[in-house]
Amino acid sequence: MADRERGDDMRHCLLRWFSLVLLLCGVANANELSRQKILSRIFFQSLQQWHYAGVSVDDGFSRSGFKNYFRVLDPNKQFFTAFDLARFQPFLLKVDDQLAQGEFDLMVLASEQIRKRINEIRGFLPELAKDSFDFSRSEEVELDGEKREWVTGVADLREYWRLLLKHQTLIRFLGRGEKSKDSPEAVKKALDKARTESLKAYMDMLERMLKSGPEDDLARYVNAVLGVGDPHTAYFPPKEQKDFEIEMTGKLEGIGALLGEADGYVKIVSLVPGGPSWRQKQLEPHDRILKVGQGKTGPSDDIVGMRVEDAVKLIRGPKGSVVRLTVRKADGRIEEVAIERDVVVIEETFARSTVVRGESLQTSLGYIYLPRFYNDFQDKGGRNSTTDVRRELENLKQRGVSGIILDLRGNTGGALTDAVRIAGLFIEKGPVVQVRDRIRGTQVLKDPDDDEVYSGPLLVMIDRVSASASEIVAAALQDYNRALVVGGAHSFGKGTVQQMLDLDRIVPDQAEKLGVPLGALKLTVQKFYRVNGESNQFKGVQPDVYIPNTLSHLEIGERYLPFALNGDRVKELEYPRRREITLDLRERLRNRSRERITSDPYFIDLTEYVRLARINRGNTKVTLNLTKARNQREELRRCLENVRDRREKGSGLVFLDTAKIDDSGGERLSREYRERRRDWLENLGKDHVLKEGSRILEDLIRLTSG
Repeated sequence: MADRERGDDMRHCLLRWFSLVLLLCGVANANELSRQKILSRIFFQSLQQWHYAGVSVDDGFSRSGFKNYFRVLDPNKQFFTAFDLARFQPFLLKVDDQLAQGEFDLMVLASEQIRKRINEIRGFLPELAKDSFDFSRSEEVELDGEKREWVTGVADLREYWRLLLKHQTLIRFLGRGEKSKDSPEAVKKALDKARTESLKAYMDMLERMLKSGPEDDLARYVNAVLGVGDPHTAYFPPKEQKDFEIEMTGKLEGIGALLGEADGYVKIVSLVPGGPSWRQKQLEPHDRILKVGQGKTGPSDDIVGMRVEDAVKLIRGPKGSVVRLTVRKADGRIEEVAIERDVVVIEETFARSTVVRGESLQTSLGYIYLPRFYNDFQDKGGRNSTTDVRRELENLKQRGVSGIILDLRGNTGGALTDAVRIAGLFIEKGPVVQVRDRIRGTQVLKDPDDDEVYSGPLLVMIDRVSASASEIVAAALQDYNRALVVGGAHSFGKGTVQQMLDLDRIVPDQAEKLGVPLGALKLTVQKFYRVNGESNQFKGVQPDVYIPNTLSHLEIGERYLPFALNGDRVKELEYPRRREITLDLRERLRNRSRERITSDPYFIDLTEYVRLARINRGNTKVTLNLTKARNQREELRRCLENVRDRREKGSGLVFLDTAKIDDSGGERLSREYRERRRDWLENLGKDHVLKEGSRILEDLIRLTSG
């Protein structure tokens, strides 16, 4: 069954079930129910009756929902005081009851109070910016709200905002690109300018927060409460539902990145394969966007505190125009990235292959890169990743390669059907993955045929971004002992499936009476399990051999998300295991790789950068002393430059252009394709992680050939 058919079947089943339950609960046939009451009852029933985990909406849920609401509403504890929280405390065990009854008293009270505090801050903030800051003092500010207590009163709140303003001034000053010959007068002038800009940025942020309306308040509260079930269950108000659908169809042009919110910042969640940001390779997951500017030069708008949908309006624009993003990297660096807006280059998302050779290799290896699991379900003759990977395998076999690398790094998933079929290209027959839900129980998805296209030595590469369908393939081939899995410490760890439900279809009569759309609910309804019975959820796929990379210091993965579902087990299936890749062989391969990495100049520099970046990330209490901040920044900058210099020198591997150019689109299309492919091969030659993966595969070939 195709993914779209499977999803539609599940969605229709959900809609029928929801309508029945809500009818029994008196929602579907009630004459006078407010929109909020209808929504709350739908959410209450969905969490308990249809969410995969069957969430108990009780006092324990209420405590978690209460805490999560204020974590979302004031993540850095920079608005509310301890006095405010004491006023809210009577609702600690009432969140569940209010959800069941369709009451939102806590939301109304908290929304009113935060607006009051915002207005107070707007009143005293300009006063704090009148005097110059003394950056020679040894002051610090704690930026992590989880490590701070709520301030006791307005005086303490004022002092904390003074430290925040001073910190932002320091960050802006350091981000301007210091000149060693700057005079003290020039430094003072630059600091004064940074202070003025920081004040304006904060005042703009506070103004935007005051403009949020009742619909924003409702969505924020509901999603904080629903998030207790798991981080992927969410409510989409009508406008956000429309934006979500536009995003899924990919009709608007921009930078090709999925954006999210974190602690008041708009952040990069992932890059769209084939999009301009993905092709440029300067933005990374976890980058926080501070400012957005239009054109190659000119002023930029601060977007700290801006809603994602408002930030998107600034980032999107006509194809060919330039947008500049000022981002704060996860290691603390601030960079400005200029990106030419464009659509996704479809060819860049397709599977492609090449032959790898080099001085460090004794044989020729095949390499297949798969950015995502694609399938055009609307066009039976359209391209799909299974057919394309099969073609690349046949091509590499004809060239007599000794082993093949399947690169799933950065692959966030896609079509489940193709994940099952691509895994099946490397095994004769058998199960690939188990899918469990609360209606149909556990279903086993099997390799649809007995055709093992490639039976030789195989290595699969993953990283922390590899998710969903990528994890299904890597896990299946690892369980079968069919492939060696190498790469980052773990894959993303997303082993759940969500369904998007149009709430107007659940209670159509009530929606029509209200005259206002209800929006949509994204609900977690299924979980994937490996053939060995384990789930990839939370912990992800663990590599057989770990290779450090530039993502090693980032907290990317399900395990870092609040209220993420834990992994569990179902019954192990019967499946044939290969005998070549044993526990002893894995250990020998790990030891050989470790010896190379510890003496490789690139990995030595990379390890030092990761160490410093982790320290910077963990030090949430940051210095406000200019000399100390400057020294920390310079140390990290030098270390990163060393890594980049090593990368630019190349890995020593050579990648042959083995593509068969399709000239049906004319000479220009062929030329553009060749240019893009040449750039791709050139970048592969700078990939030291791929070089180590190639060496591991060659070790595997040697150790299993005799």
